Order: sequence, then C-alpha cells, then structure tokens
Amino acid sequence: MRLSLWQIGILVGYCMFMAVGQIAFKYLSQSLGPSISLSEAAARLPFNVWFWLIGLLYLFSTIYWTWLLAQIPLAIAYPFVSLTLVIVPCLAWALFSETLTLVNVVGIVLIIVGVAFVAH
Repeated sequence: MRLSLWQIGILVGYCMFMAVGQIAFKYLSQSLGPSISLSEAAARLPFNVWFWLIGLLYLFSTIYWTWLLAQIPLAIAYPFVSLTLVIVPCLAWALFSETLTLVNVVGIVLIIVGVAFVAH
C-alpha cells in the first residue's frame, strides 16, 4: 500500500502531538527541580494545571490515533510513530541544549530512511 500525501500528513500530525507532549513533560519536570524525590513529585503533580493539560493532550492524541487507524492499516501506521524518535531529540537539542551525538544522528537518519520505505 502506497500512502497518499494526506495519509502521511495525518501520521506526521500524530507524531507532532506525541512530540509536543514529551517536550511539555520536560518543561513540567524542570519546574519541579532536579533534586525532587519521586514521592514529592507524585504529591505535587496532581495540583499542577500543566500536568492535567498534558494529560488532556494525550487523551486527545489517543482519540486521534484511534481515528487514524480507521484510515490506515496498523502495520503501515505504526512505523511512523518512530518519527517521534526523530522529532523529540531534535527539539530537545534546540530547546534544552541537550546533546545529539553522532550515534544519535546516525540513528535518526536510519529511522527517516526506514519510515520513507514504509511510506512507499
């Protein structure tokens, strides 16, 4: 099955939902501070509005994914989820100055090539 441009667009859209969620979780974790314990985080997060907004984003993305699977076979759609492994590290590098090693870059290129094969 060859994907149409529309189908590729809705798949990439889903990946963007997931990537935005991960970046939002990173911002939320930074607001907690690096030395917070797991129990302190568990006690504070339920009172953080951003925690709930991110949860709503994931709820909406789950609804979107379910709808998407009605449009595209799972065996074709699921490899596109790996694009989040491309998008999130690139955003982490750009927004948080996190390091991308040569191994990361090679992996990212291989993921893009693999997804391109699936799309065609």
